[in-house]
Amino acid sequence: MEYKQIKYELSERVAIITLNRPEMLNAFTPRMGIELTDALVRVDEDDEVRAVIITGAGRGFCAGADLTQGAEIFRNFGQLPKEEMDWEKALREKIKEKAVVKKSDKGELGSWGGAIIHLLWSMKKPVIGALNGPAVGFGAAFPLWFDFRFASESAKIGFVFVRRGVTPESLSPWVLPRIVGLANALDLFLTGRLVKAKEALEIGLVSKVFADEELLARTKAFAKELYENSAPVALALTKRMVWQFLLENDPINVERVNHTYFFWSTMSKDCIEGIKSFLEKKKPEWKMSVSQDLPNFFPL
Repeated sequence: MEYKQIKYELSERVAIITLNRPEMLNAFTPRMGIELTDALVRVDEDDEVRAVIITGAGRGFCAGADLTQGAEIFRNFGQLPKEEMDWEKALREKIKEKAVVKKSDKGELGSWGGAIIHLLWSMKKPVIGALNGPAVGFGAAFPLWFDFRFASESAKIGFVFVRRGVTPESLSPWVLPRIVGLANALDLFLTGRLVKAKEALEIGLVSKVFADEELLARTKAFAKELYENSAPVALALTKRMVWQFLLENDPINVERVNHTYFFWSTMSKDCIEGIKSFLEKKKPEWKMSVSQDLPNFFPL
Protein backbone atom coordinates (compact mmCIF):
# COMPACT_ATOMS: atom_id res chain seq x y z
CA MET A 1 0.00 0.00 0.00
CA GLU A 2 1.29 3.45 -0.91
CA TYR A 3 1.07 5.84 2.03
CA LYS A 4 -0.22 9.28 1.15
CA GLN A 5 -1.50 10.55 4.50
CA ILE A 6 0.96 8.97 6.90
CA LYS A 7 4.72 8.44 6.93
CA TYR A 8 6.39 5.23 8.11
CA GLU A 9 10.04 4.85 9.04
CA LEU A 10 12.10 2.35 11.02
CA SER A 11 14.98 3.55 13.16
CA GLU A 12 16.92 1.40 15.63
CA ARG A 13 14.09 -1.17 15.82
CA VAL A 14 11.49 1.53 16.54
CA ALA A 15 8.80 2.20 13.94
CA ILE A 16 7.69 5.81 13.73
CA ILE A 17 4.27 6.43 12.22
CA THR A 18 3.58 10.09 11.48
CA LEU A 19 0.11 11.35 10.66
CA ASN A 20 0.94 13.48 7.65
CA ARG A 21 -1.60 16.14 6.75
CA PRO A 22 0.13 19.06 8.49
CA GLU A 23 -1.77 21.70 6.51
CA MET A 24 -4.96 20.34 8.16
CA LEU A 25 -3.43 19.70 11.59
CA ASN A 26 -3.46 16.02 10.57
CA ALA A 27 -7.26 15.90 10.54
CA PHE A 28 -8.36 12.28 10.21
CA THR A 29 -9.86 10.85 7.02
CA PRO A 30 -11.00 7.36 5.99
CA ARG A 31 -7.86 7.06 3.84
CA MET A 32 -5.66 7.94 6.83
CA GLY A 33 -7.46 5.31 8.88
CA ILE A 34 -6.74 2.60 6.34
CA GLU A 35 -3.08 3.62 6.03
CA LEU A 36 -2.63 3.79 9.81
CA THR A 37 -4.17 0.35 10.24
CA ASP A 38 -1.97 -1.12 7.52
CA ALA A 39 1.14 0.33 9.21
CA LEU A 40 0.11 -1.05 12.61
CA VAL A 41 -0.45 -4.53 11.17
CA ARG A 42 2.98 -4.22 9.54
CA VAL A 43 4.54 -3.33 12.90
CA ASP A 44 2.86 -6.20 14.68
CA GLU A 45 4.09 -8.77 12.15
CA ASP A 46 7.71 -7.61 11.88
CA ASP A 47 10.15 -9.00 14.46
CA GLU A 48 12.64 -6.29 13.53
CA VAL A 49 10.24 -3.78 15.10
CA ARG A 50 10.22 -3.80 18.88
CA ALA A 51 8.14 -0.67 19.56
CA VAL A 52 6.09 1.89 17.67
CA ILE A 53 5.75 5.65 18.12
CA ILE A 54 2.75 7.49 16.69
CA THR A 55 3.07 11.25 16.25
CA GLY A 56 1.93 14.06 13.97
CA ALA A 57 3.62 16.14 11.30
CA GLY A 58 3.93 19.89 11.78
CA ARG A 59 2.51 21.71 14.79
CA GLY A 60 -0.24 19.28 15.80
CA PHE A 61 -0.94 15.65 16.56
CA CYS A 62 -4.46 15.26 15.18
CA ALA A 63 -7.33 17.74 14.99
CA GLY A 64 -9.91 14.95 14.91
CA ALA A 65 -12.07 14.07 11.94
CA ASP A 66 -11.70 16.28 8.86
CA LEU A 67 -14.92 18.30 9.19
CA THR A 68 -14.49 20.17 5.92
CA GLN A 69 -16.89 17.61 4.43
CA GLY A 70 -19.46 18.30 7.13
CA ALA A 71 -21.25 15.36 8.75
CA GLU A 72 -20.63 13.31 5.59
CA ILE A 73 -17.13 12.52 6.89
CA PHE A 74 -18.76 9.96 9.21
CA ARG A 75 -20.48 8.16 6.33
CA ASN A 76 -17.84 8.27 3.64
CA PHE A 77 -16.45 4.73 3.81
CA GLY A 78 -19.07 3.54 1.37
CA GLN A 79 -17.79 6.08 -1.14
CA LEU A 80 -14.12 5.14 -1.04
CA PRO A 81 -12.39 4.11 -4.28
CA LYS A 82 -12.55 0.36 -4.92
CA GLU A 83 -8.82 -0.12 -4.27
CA GLU A 84 -9.15 1.42 -0.81
CA MET A 85 -12.26 -0.62 -0.06
CA ASP A 86 -10.34 -3.78 -0.98
CA TRP A 87 -7.54 -2.77 1.41
CA GLU A 88 -10.09 -2.11 4.14
CA LYS A 89 -11.69 -5.54 3.70
CA ALA A 90 -8.34 -7.37 3.81
CA LEU A 91 -7.18 -5.43 6.85
CA ARG A 92 -10.41 -6.02 8.70
CA GLU A 93 -9.92 -9.78 8.30
CA LYS A 94 -6.41 -9.51 9.76
CA ILE A 95 -7.75 -7.51 12.71
CA LYS A 96 -10.36 -10.18 13.42
CA GLU A 97 -7.54 -12.72 13.68
CA LYS A 98 -5.63 -10.58 16.18
CA ALA A 99 -8.45 -9.08 18.25
CA VAL A 100 -8.61 -9.64 22.00
CA VAL A 101 -12.39 -9.90 21.65
CA LYS A 102 -13.21 -12.01 18.59
CA LYS A 103 -16.98 -11.73 18.84
CA SER A 104 -19.56 -10.94 21.49
CA ASP A 105 -23.22 -11.82 21.69
CA LYS A 106 -23.81 -8.38 20.14
CA GLY A 107 -21.90 -9.18 16.96
CA GLU A 108 -18.43 -8.62 15.50
CA LEU A 109 -16.21 -5.60 14.96
CA GLY A 110 -18.25 -2.48 14.30
CA SER A 111 -17.00 0.76 12.79
CA TRP A 112 -13.63 1.21 11.13
CA GLY A 113 -12.57 3.41 14.06
CA GLY A 114 -13.54 0.53 16.34
CA ALA A 115 -11.41 -1.82 14.26
CA ILE A 116 -8.36 0.41 14.80
CA ILE A 117 -9.00 0.31 18.55
CA HIS A 118 -9.26 -3.49 18.58
CA LEU A 119 -5.95 -3.66 16.71
CA LEU A 120 -4.19 -1.27 19.11
CA TRP A 121 -5.57 -3.27 22.02
CA SER A 122 -4.25 -6.57 20.71
CA MET A 123 -0.83 -5.52 19.38
CA LYS A 124 2.13 -7.42 20.75
CA LYS A 125 4.49 -4.43 20.61
CA PRO A 126 4.33 -1.38 22.91
CA VAL A 127 2.59 1.62 21.33
CA ILE A 128 3.81 5.05 22.40
CA GLY A 129 2.06 8.29 21.51
CA ALA A 130 4.11 11.46 21.06
CA LEU A 131 1.38 14.11 21.17
CA ASN A 132 3.18 17.06 19.64
CA GLY A 133 0.40 19.65 19.68
CA PRO A 134 -3.40 19.77 19.55
CA ALA A 135 -5.03 16.34 19.98
CA VAL A 136 -8.77 16.82 19.63
CA GLY A 137 -11.83 14.63 19.09
CA PHE A 138 -10.70 11.35 17.53
CA GLY A 139 -7.16 12.70 17.96
CA ALA A 140 -7.74 12.60 21.74
CA ALA A 141 -9.82 9.42 21.82
CA PHE A 142 -7.73 6.89 19.92
CA PRO A 143 -4.49 7.59 21.87
CA LEU A 144 -6.31 6.34 24.97
CA TRP A 145 -5.56 2.86 23.61
CA PHE A 146 -1.81 3.48 23.38
CA ASP A 147 0.31 1.89 26.10
CA PHE A 148 2.07 5.20 26.75
CA ARG A 149 1.10 8.80 26.01
CA PHE A 150 3.79 11.49 26.09
CA ALA A 151 3.03 15.13 25.33
CA SER A 152 4.90 18.25 24.32
CA GLU A 153 4.57 21.30 26.57
CA SER A 154 2.42 23.00 23.94
CA ALA A 155 0.04 20.05 23.53
CA LYS A 156 -3.65 20.56 24.19
CA ILE A 157 -6.05 17.64 24.47
CA GLY A 158 -9.79 17.96 24.04
CA PHE A 159 -12.71 15.53 23.97
CA VAL A 160 -14.80 18.13 22.17
CA PHE A 161 -17.55 15.82 20.92
CA VAL A 162 -20.49 17.44 22.75
CA ARG A 163 -19.39 20.81 21.35
CA ARG A 164 -19.89 19.37 17.87
CA GLY A 165 -23.27 17.82 18.67
CA VAL A 166 -22.03 14.21 18.76
CA THR A 167 -21.16 11.66 21.42
CA PRO A 168 -17.61 10.50 22.22
CA GLU A 169 -16.30 7.65 20.05
CA SER A 170 -13.66 4.96 19.89
CA LEU A 171 -14.78 3.32 23.15
CA SER A 172 -13.50 6.41 24.97
CA PRO A 173 -16.47 6.56 27.42
CA TRP A 174 -15.39 3.09 28.60
CA VAL A 175 -11.64 3.57 28.89
CA LEU A 176 -11.19 7.24 29.89
CA PRO A 177 -12.75 6.80 33.38
CA ARG A 178 -10.36 3.89 33.90
CA ILE A 179 -7.41 6.14 33.09
CA VAL A 180 -8.28 9.43 34.82
CA GLY A 181 -11.13 8.49 37.17
CA LEU A 182 -14.86 9.13 36.90
CA ALA A 183 -14.89 12.77 38.01
CA ASN A 184 -12.14 13.81 35.62
CA ALA A 185 -13.67 11.83 32.74
CA LEU A 186 -17.06 13.51 33.23
CA ASP A 187 -15.36 16.90 33.36
CA LEU A 188 -13.49 16.28 30.10
CA PHE A 189 -16.45 14.75 28.26
CA LEU A 190 -19.28 17.02 29.40
CA THR A 191 -17.44 20.33 29.09
CA GLY A 192 -15.46 19.44 25.96
CA ARG A 193 -12.76 21.82 27.19
CA LEU A 194 -9.11 21.73 26.10
CA VAL A 195 -6.63 20.44 28.65
CA LYS A 196 -3.05 21.72 28.62
CA ALA A 197 -0.15 19.31 28.99
CA LYS A 198 0.52 20.15 32.63
CA GLU A 199 -3.03 19.34 33.70
CA ALA A 200 -3.06 16.22 31.49
CA LEU A 201 0.00 15.02 33.40
CA GLU A 202 -1.57 15.80 36.78
CA ILE A 203 -4.70 13.73 36.09
CA GLY A 204 -2.83 10.85 34.45
CA LEU A 205 -4.06 11.44 30.92
CA VAL A 206 -0.40 11.50 29.83
CA SER A 207 2.55 10.04 31.71
CA LYS A 208 5.36 12.36 30.58
CA VAL A 209 5.66 15.92 29.29
CA PHE A 210 8.72 17.12 27.38
CA ALA A 211 9.80 20.38 25.81
CA ASP A 212 8.44 20.67 22.28
CA GLU A 213 11.84 20.36 20.64
CA GLU A 214 12.74 17.31 22.78
CA LEU A 215 9.53 15.29 22.50
CA LEU A 216 10.41 12.93 19.66
CA ALA A 217 14.04 12.40 20.69
CA ARG A 218 13.07 11.68 24.30
CA THR A 219 10.29 9.34 23.17
CA LYS A 220 12.72 7.45 20.91
CA ALA A 221 15.16 7.12 23.80
CA PHE A 222 12.40 5.73 26.01
CA ALA A 223 11.39 3.22 23.31
CA LYS A 224 14.97 2.05 22.88
CA GLU A 225 15.46 1.57 26.62
CA LEU A 226 12.17 -0.30 26.76
CA TYR A 227 13.02 -2.82 24.06
CA GLU A 228 16.59 -3.34 25.26
CA ASN A 229 15.51 -4.17 28.80
CA SER A 230 12.17 -5.93 28.23
CA ALA A 231 11.99 -9.43 26.77
CA PRO A 232 9.71 -9.21 23.69
CA VAL A 233 7.63 -12.32 24.39
CA ALA A 234 7.21 -11.56 28.10
CA LEU A 235 6.27 -7.99 27.19
CA ALA A 236 3.68 -9.18 24.65
CA LEU A 237 2.07 -11.57 27.13
CA THR A 238 2.07 -8.96 29.91
CA LYS A 239 0.49 -6.33 27.67
CA ARG A 240 -2.15 -8.84 26.56
CA MET A 241 -3.08 -9.66 30.14
CA VAL A 242 -3.38 -6.04 31.24
CA TRP A 243 -5.79 -5.13 28.44
CA GLN A 244 -7.63 -8.47 28.55
CA PHE A 245 -8.18 -8.28 32.30
CA LEU A 246 -9.97 -4.93 31.94
CA LEU A 247 -12.84 -7.05 30.60
CA GLU A 248 -12.57 -9.78 33.22
CA ASN A 249 -14.68 -9.95 36.38
CA ASP A 250 -13.87 -13.52 37.36
CA PRO A 251 -10.77 -13.65 39.60
CA ILE A 252 -10.55 -17.42 39.17
CA ASN A 253 -10.12 -17.02 35.42
CA VAL A 254 -7.66 -14.16 35.92
CA GLU A 255 -5.56 -16.41 38.15
CA ARG A 256 -5.74 -19.26 35.62
CA VAL A 257 -4.58 -17.11 32.71
CA ASN A 258 -2.00 -15.19 34.74
CA HIS A 259 -0.26 -18.22 36.18
CA THR A 260 -0.45 -20.25 32.98
CA TYR A 261 1.57 -17.53 31.28
CA PHE A 262 3.82 -17.04 34.31
CA PHE A 263 4.84 -20.67 34.75
CA TRP A 264 5.35 -21.08 31.01
CA SER A 265 7.60 -18.00 30.97
CA THR A 266 9.74 -19.36 33.84
CA MET A 267 10.75 -22.24 31.54
CA SER A 268 11.71 -20.01 28.63
CA LYS A 269 15.10 -19.12 27.16
CA ASP A 270 14.46 -15.46 27.94
CA CYS A 271 13.93 -16.23 31.62
CA ILE A 272 17.36 -17.89 31.70
CA GLU A 273 18.87 -14.88 29.90
CA GLY A 274 17.08 -12.35 32.12
CA ILE A 275 18.40 -13.93 35.32
CA LYS A 276 21.87 -14.44 33.87
CA SER A 277 22.15 -10.82 32.71
CA PHE A 278 20.96 -9.61 36.13
CA LEU A 279 23.55 -11.67 37.99
CA GLU A 280 26.32 -10.68 35.56
CA LYS A 281 25.21 -7.01 35.56
CA LYS A 282 25.04 -6.75 31.77
CA LYS A 283 22.41 -5.96 29.19
CA PRO A 284 20.32 -8.99 28.21
CA GLU A 285 20.46 -10.52 24.75
CA TRP A 286 16.92 -11.71 24.22
CA LYS A 287 16.62 -14.95 22.26
CA MET A 288 12.88 -15.17 21.59
CA SER A 289 10.58 -13.43 19.09
CA VAL A 290 6.86 -12.81 19.09
CA SER A 291 6.42 -14.30 15.61
CA GLN A 292 8.03 -17.64 16.51
CA ASP A 293 8.03 -18.16 20.26
CA LEU A 294 4.67 -17.29 21.78
CA PRO A 295 3.23 -20.30 23.63
CA ASN A 296 1.16 -22.62 21.46
CA PHE A 297 -1.86 -22.01 23.75
CA PHE A 298 -1.75 -18.22 23.16
CA PRO A 299 -4.11 -16.45 23.50
CA LEU A 300 -5.90 -17.81 26.56
